[in-house]
Amino acid sequence: MRRTDSRHSFAAAPPPLGYRPALDGLRGVSVLCVMGFHTFLVPFGGFLGVDIFFVLSGFLITNLLLAERAATGTLNLRRFYARRARRLVPPLLVAVAAFLLISAVADQSGLGDDALAAAAGVTYITNILVTITPTWLPAVGHLWSLAAEEQFYLLWPVVLIAAMRRNVSRRTLTIGVGLVVLAIWTDRFALTLAGASQHRLYFGPDTSLDPIVIGCLLALLHDGGYVERACNNVFVRTRVVPVCLGIALGMILGVPNTDPRWIYEWALPVFGVVVAIILGSVITDPHSPIAAVLARGRLVALGRISYGVYLWHPILFYAAHMPRLVSIPCAIGAAALSNRYIEKRFLRRPRAPLPPAPVVAAA
Repeated sequence: MRRTDSRHSFAAAPPPLGYRPALDGLRGVSVLCVMGFHTFLVPFGGFLGVDIFFVLSGFLITNLLLAERAATGTLNLRRFYARRARRLVPPLLVAVAAFLLISAVADQSGLGDDALAAAAGVTYITNILVTITPTWLPAVGHLWSLAAEEQFYLLWPVVLIAAMRRNVSRRTLTIGVGLVVLAIWTDRFALTLAGASQHRLYFGPDTSLDPIVIGCLLALLHDGGYVERACNNVFVRTRVVPVCLGIALGMILGVPNTDPRWIYEWALPVFGVVVAIILGSVITDPHSPIAAVLARGRLVALGRISYGVYLWHPILFYAAHMPRLVSIPCAIGAAALSNRYIEKRFLRRPRAPLPPAPVVAAA
């Protein structure tokens, strides 16, 4: 039997990641961008904060899956989906219930559209419906990104398991994931040239997933040690990463909303790549200036409740019609309460221990 080169297999554990405050800080930056965009339309490119979330999510989820595979020799899909459900569903249900209650009080014309939007949100199909109905309710339209994530994570762990069972090497899988990214870019570019609508280009399940897949690709490269070697290079560390940071900040501050065609032709691919490079540098060197800024206490604290902030701020601003400067602190307060009394409560439920790593017999 042909022996797989250990340098390219999944046998070795990925480099230990541990808790990195800078990653929570990056979440904080992301939700600040999105919240500012929704409430003040500042920064103009604040919607790109969702792409930052996506890249970070793809990286962290894939890193956890690879670490479990290395520790146990398998991936437990049941535990993976149960943990995601405990983490994501209870706060979502509470936020959507609050949206329906607020709508019942504030909207005297009936709850038909509101109930449909709420049902789409909790069943993770908002992204599909938004592409069909551009006039989707803004108070829950932001749930499209949660739908995109969960639809992707229904497939990605299964793909990993299939690849590992067939002894697909890390290198082959990495190349395959890279080709998927290129396919998404090509699809979106072709749709852009064909005159597809902005909603189709931005929210479509086939056109919005490239940042998540880029995050998965980064995790595979990190697992193989390529990210550490690249970011330890002096030129990359002192030239490439600062340029990428400048590009990311420039796009967040200067991209004019989501309408121009060039956003879908080249800007979104560029942004996803530069965010991945920045994330790789932060992971490799947690003491770098970028990591130090992201690890500041308030950013980290905001990042820890970023999921709740993302859920609540459009509901309070669009549905409850709170003034801008009132809706933001109220959303942060609601997210803090949600984190303490809902998210942490469900995550504290005891989990089954990881099974022992199987004994691998020599061929």
